[in-house]
Amino acid sequence: MTSIFISYRRDDSAASAGRLYDRLAHHFGKEQVFRDLDAIAAGAEFAKVIEERISQCNVVVAVIGKSWVDIRNAAGQRRLDDPKDAVRIEIREALNQKKLIIPTLIAGAEIPKPEQLPEDIAALVGRNAIEISESRFDYDAGRVIEAIEKAGVTAKLNETPPTAPQGAWAVISNRTHQRTWKFIGSGIAVLVGGVWTLYTHFSDKEPAPATGPTVTASGGGIAAGRDVNITAGRDIKIGLSLPEFEEWRRKLKEEAIAELTREFAKERQADQEKIAELELKIKKAEADLQAPEEASTRYNATIASAGKSLQDIAPNVPESVLGQARESLFKGDTAKAEQLFEQALGTDTKRAAEAAFQLGELALGRIDYIRARKYYLEAARLQPENADYVNKAGKINHEMGRYSEALTSYQKALTIREKSLGPGHPDVGVSLNNLAGLYHDLGLYAKAEPLLQRSLDIMVKAHGPDHPDVAVCLNNLATLYYTQGEYAKAEPLYQRSLKIGEKTYGPNHPHVAVRLNNLAKLYYALGQYAKAEPLFLGSLKIFEKTLGPDHPHVATNLSNMGGFYYTLGEYAKAEPLYLRALKIREKALGPDHPDVAASLNNLATLHYAQGHYAMAEPLYQRSLKILEKALGPDHPHVAANLNNLAELYQEQGQYAKAEPLYRRSLKIWEKTLGPDHPHVAVSLNNLAALYYNQQQYAKAEPLFQRSLKIWEKTLGPDHPDVANALEAYADLLSKMGRAKEAASLHARGEVIRKKHAQANGDGNAKK
Repeated sequence: MTSIFISYRRDDSAASAGRLYDRLAHHFGKEQVFRDLDAIAAGAEFAKVIEERISQCNVVVAVIGKSWVDIRNAAGQRRLDDPKDAVRIEIREALNQKKLIIPTLIAGAEIPKPEQLPEDIAALVGRNAIEISESRFDYDAGRVIEAIEKAGVTAKLNETPPTAPQGAWAVISNRTHQRTWKFIGSGIAVLVGGVWTLYTHFSDKEPAPATGPTVTASGGGIAAGRDVNITAGRDIKIGLSLPEFEEWRRKLKEEAIAELTREFAKERQADQEKIAELELKIKKAEADLQAPEEASTRYNATIASAGKSLQDIAPNVPESVLGQARESLFKGDTAKAEQLFEQALGTDTKRAAEAAFQLGELALGRIDYIRARKYYLEAARLQPENADYVNKAGKINHEMGRYSEALTSYQKALTIREKSLGPGHPDVGVSLNNLAGLYHDLGLYAKAEPLLQRSLDIMVKAHGPDHPDVAVCLNNLATLYYTQGEYAKAEPLYQRSLKIGEKTYGPNHPHVAVRLNNLAKLYYALGQYAKAEPLFLGSLKIFEKTLGPDHPHVATNLSNMGGFYYTLGEYAKAEPLYLRALKIREKALGPDHPDVAASLNNLATLHYAQGHYAMAEPLYQRSLKILEKALGPDHPHVAANLNNLAELYQEQGQYAKAEPLYRRSLKIWEKTLGPDHPHVAVSLNNLAALYYNQQQYAKAEPLFQRSLKIWEKTLGPDHPDVANALEAYADLLSKMGRAKEAASLHARGEVIRKKHAQANGDGNAKK
């Protein structure tokens, strides 16, 4: 017998209705949930079937999107004004039969006003509504389920606990946060705070390409921030050709992977600093192979810069020796040049600092982070008032995860540049951007925003509104707003950044593909799936065209696209994309690569969502085994995988298996990211929810309290995730009989949600 009737408009909320149907069907059983798309036989009389089905049900769930009221037919008439309109018939029958109606508001929609509705369904306005948003879908679906159960509909007996969890666990199941590592595949645009979004640093400006007899490279970080011009009476080939560079990068990556495997084989004797450096080396090689033309141009400009510096710092070296060193250098052989730079370290302070800087540049060119850091720090020590040296010391520390050291250097470089160049100089804008990027990585968003805004203003004034550096600032500020859930602020910035990218690089460049992804992710978060899908597909098409259909970075895009369909509940579309990504990665990278583990994780998540727990478990376990072997037992990716496997056990009521996994995951996050990072808050929430489900409320409360404190500190008091945390804690307090405290937290959460919906209303309305 049907107990739940889902009413929706296909043009308004089909994806959300489909996803909600999947959740309700899994919890209550398909036989208890009616949706016209699946349940009305061909040729049946629609109105009659609707009347009969509503008479049989206990609850009508009315799914209302932003255009539910105003959608029009081909003649331009508003559909609700037609007495034969299907949705109007459904609501009218439910009201006439005095059924419980639960309006569910999608993507910031509001309950219609009485004057917007025909008289026969105007009573819908008096019903208490439940808001459903993408960022908290599982929690909101849990509230719908709770309301339905209060109406007397019971879950199917073989489900313990339910897929769409109740109370505290519903908040924690939020896929946006709980699966912090969902698409960890290399390369394209992965950032923990916003998957598929890219924060761009431009402390090392992109050099101009080499043409004819002259190589020109400008901007911070190339030749210590100076322009480089090498002119000869004949054409000079400087550096490596593109094929030579790509082959070299592939070799460096393979060597690093092999060395990383050997290091992990040492187990407890493994050198953790070396492991971190090798992981960074692999990541950098992969990034260079994604955009080899730009990477090789930057490298060759570094070679050109080193060649010029040789003349400046080694005046007493015989011309024949200097000439041989420069000739070898221009062929990509840096050994002789490095010997001369090493000799110069013993000269006067200025020359020694420049020699150290160039040694750092050459070391970074071959992706040797440890030696590069050594020389950059030496250059900054020798000339502490040289902003370019100090900035580079900050950047290398930032990339290596030495955040406190990076902060000191970035702040010092900014102070020097403001004093020596003036507050409106582009290099000041670069320093502001770098410092903001560090704050972003630390989760200190309130500190990052004014720096990015100031950096943007500087770049616009210095270069004009359509310069690539302006696009970088726009992208970074948009990413910050996106991370904070301020989508209405992020949208126009992402759009401007994309427009500049298309103008600068052309429509089929990888940079454009990344920016398409960023904008798509924004629309996805807003629930504007019709806008998001073509952008995701466009990004994938660019990468397939530029890199080939079997490239690992194409696999990353396939995974992202699969994740998009997964969150829409379109599992049949998601699965072949995940499988293709897995096949590409296994072939290109081998069966034990971390990116293969990512694909296994994605497939496991897909099976988990469909209740195929027996299929999900071995995939999660294989993924975990690969990561522990490849990255070590205390890596953040291992922590995320432990969390996913623990959730699977939690879902099946296997709490004894879940608890040690959650605890181990929490310990790793605290060790690697610090005690106040948002991922730690997620992990605390998950463990608290486990205790909540076992009615161990005294154990759960301090975990919820600490989690809430972290969210408020890192995201600010008015972020939607703070509302999630407040409601999780409120549900716990209700269970503990502390109704007054619970009501206060619930009220605060609702205030945040309404404020957030109002702030993003204009952005959502642009269709």
